Amino acid sequence: MKIGIPKALAYYYFYPFWESFFKNLNIETVVSPTTNKEILDSGVRLAVDEACIPVKLFLGHVAYLMDKADFIFIPGIKSTEPKRYYCPQMIALPETTRTTFSKQVFLTPEINSYNRQFKWKEDYYEFAIKLGYDHSRAWDAVEKSWTMHENVPPRVKQNASADSCLEIAIIGQPYLLNDSFINFDLNKKLIDYGAVIRIPQELSPSQVDANTKILDKDLFWSYPRNMVAAAKHYSQEEIVDGFIFLNSFACGTNAIIEPYILKMTENVPVLTVTLDEHTSPTGMQTRLEAFLDMVIRNKEVKNESGLSLNGAFTYRSGSLL
Repeated sequence: MKIGIPKALAYYYFYPFWESFFKNLNIETVVSPTTNKEILDSGVRLAVDEACIPVKLFLGHVAYLMDKADFIFIPGIKSTEPKRYYCPQMIALPETTRTTFSKQVFLTPEINSYNRQFKWKEDYYEFAIKLGYDHSRAWDAVEKSWTMHENVPPRVKQNASADSCLEIAIIGQPYLLNDSFINFDLNKKLIDYGAVIRIPQELSPSQVDANTKILDKDLFWSYPRNMVAAAKHYSQEEIVDGFIFLNSFACGTNAIIEPYILKMTENVPVLTVTLDEHTSPTGMQTRLEAFLDMVIRNKEVKNESGLSLNGAFTYRSGSLL
């Protein structure tokens, strides 16, 4: 049996676990390639117009795998921690793919820890049992995979040195941070510039809790909650010189948290980037260069006078069209 895994959405957080899980069950896997124009165009054709770009990309990756695997793994990930949910689009992926493709080759276990910590482990265990494995083999695969997953560092690889001139926090979901096609190789551009990149995934659960206590009402979406916490943490501790807020057009949860993030980061330069299939790489490059120039200028003035230019040199853009 060969199982296909779309390289989109939850892949960018859960793949270390999935890879180990199927390997421990001795199941062959095939992962779709890094996003390219063909995959993007395919997803845009398949998706409804109102879908965000990550969902369109996901459908493009599924289409790529349709004739390359016996089954395609599309878990319905509702929650992996108590009292938290993932976004509605991610929760609905099994239903979205079933209604999009006529060929039904999808493995769609429900993953839901909303009511109990680590309930998701039992969900993967039950999934392995349904695949025909015995109790011992199923639990062994889950536990070994979780241990391995916990030891995987954040995905942004740094080339930081002692003389790195800037530290930039990119606030966004893992699938926007790590898909180099849709974000136009943003991470590499910053690293080549000499910047150290900070991301929400670097925060521990206790840091996330501590930095979201100031909210009038706690957020119940896992990724957006981590993003707000990162904005607060990096700004309050004065760890970074600037922020890049990566957003996808039509993202409902990001529309709610954006005012919080911009308020928390008002004392440093901020670049807001809204991504969709129409985003221009030239526009992205131009705005990124302008943003970095202002970050450097703001840092120079602050070092000379002890004051930040903040509002005067804060760069907030709309969609990069």
